[in-house]
This record gives sequence, C-alpha cells and structure tokens, in this order.
Amino acid sequence: MPGALTASQIERMRGAVNTTLQDTVTILREERVYDGGGGYRTEYLVWEEDVPASVGLPLGGETDERAASTVRLADEDLHTIRLPAKTDINKTDRIVWADPEVNMERTFEVNAVLRRGSYELTGRVRVKEL
Repeated sequence: MPGALTASQIERMRGAVNTTLQDTVTILREERVYDGGGGYRTEYLVWEEDVPASVGLPLGGETDERAASTVRLADEDLHTIRLPAKTDINKTDRIVWADPEVNMERTFEVNAVLRRGSYELTGRVRVKEL
C-alpha cells in the first residue's frame, strides 16, 4: 500500500517519542496471594519498574467521560499518563510515580487504557490518584 509506514519507520518514530517521556513510573499488577489460612487476599505487586512515562492532567476537551446528554463531564481528578507504545498495562493495574519536585510518591488507579492501533507512538492511560 503506497504511503503506508514500514515497521522500522514506526519503531524509529516510537524511539524518538520515547525520549520525551521524562518521568519514570512503576506498574503494579493485582495478584491473588495465599494468606496462610486457606484463603487468598489481593495485593498489588511490582509488575514493571522504571517505565518511561509522562504524567500530566488531561488536556481540555480530551476525555472519554460523557453524560447522557453528550455534554462533557470534566473530572479534575483524572490524569493522563503517556507510556511507551505496547506497554503491558491493564485497567486493573496501578501506577506509582515518585515526584522528585515535591519528594513524594503518588499512586494512581488505572481508569482506562486508551489504545490507538498499529500506528500507536505512545500508549495512554487515564488514571485517578488514590
């Protein structure tokens, strides 16, 4: 197909975009852990560390939340985090970001994973701070 990008062109573009991801995060995955008494409990364990990311607020008009009347509802607690394309992340995961500017660790619950398809240059997740 004329004009289509090759796999190597897409990979080069992803590499260039990844240089703009100046933060690093840790992805936590929900796991069932044996509690020693015959049952299980749910814990969030480290799935992947030192993942390049860009943590920020949603841009104006960029939301997937809609009211029945199609009027946009802006939830100011929602953030958008950009990650490298094809990052293994699920809606049940959590993301931990150590904010060096305020010397504080922040934990986010993944609200939505926004997939874009084969030309995806960055992954995006919508998160809410816990």
